[in-house]
Amino acid sequence: MIPLNQTELYWNMAAHSLYGDVDEIIHLFNSNLVVSDLTNARLGINDDDDDWESWSASQGDELLKVLRAMKTCKNLQHLNLSGNYIVQKTIVSQLPALLCPFSKLTFLSLAEALPHGRHLLRYVGKSLEVLPRLTYLDLSKNSLNADMFIQLTSGLNKLLSLEKLDLSKNNLSSTFVLEEDHKGGAEEETIEILNWVCNFIHGTPSLENVDLTGNGFDQIFFEWDEVAENAEITKNELKMVLKKIEIKDDW
Repeated sequence: MIPLNQTELYWNMAAHSLYGDVDEIIHLFNSNLVVSDLTNARLGINDDDDDWESWSASQGDELLKVLRAMKTCKNLQHLNLSGNYIVQKTIVSQLPALLCPFSKLTFLSLAEALPHGRHLLRYVGKSLEVLPRLTYLDLSKNSLNADMFIQLTSGLNKLLSLEKLDLSKNNLSSTFVLEEDHKGGAEEETIEILNWVCNFIHGTPSLENVDLTGNGFDQIFFEWDEVAENAEITKNELKMVLKKIEIKDDW
């Protein structure tokens, strides 16, 4: 498959599969590359896998080859790895070093791609720290619960240029305690993620939108005033924060 132009490499399952072709495409990476879209490339799918949802244990080898080959792409601005389920420790532990050359990256999608182990997610968080120019980050569809997500927050806090953060269709409310205290508000631990979101938005002036839809927040009871108190922001600051949050699911 020939890239659309010198600066764009696009692979989608609808047109192509990377399995068996990794070595053939590596030579296409060069210092002029600006956009690399590897959405649903099915990296590492075995020949005998007839289920598109199945993933082989060798997935890390192919992805490792691709990312190592891209180290010359110093001008890369757009990288989409969604749908490639990055799960092996051998590659996740190397992500900070593998992504370090992409200091000009402004768009990164890891939708439906992240591991679930908390120790592995810490490496993902460290990877974000080496991408200070990111303006768009997609972490949607990863089934992350609150405990898992906390492993990413130290890295997210370094993204001071971020404009859009997509956390939709995860399970960020799944570890929340539903019991109400005597005042009728949610217990403090049930809104830990919302506290972080409020502080993150308040401390990141460039941020325009955080998408929390599809996380089940509409199924638990909480009060935004309590969130503001725990996040130590004023009611006026809370109003500004709420303008940048999508949280209610559309039915």
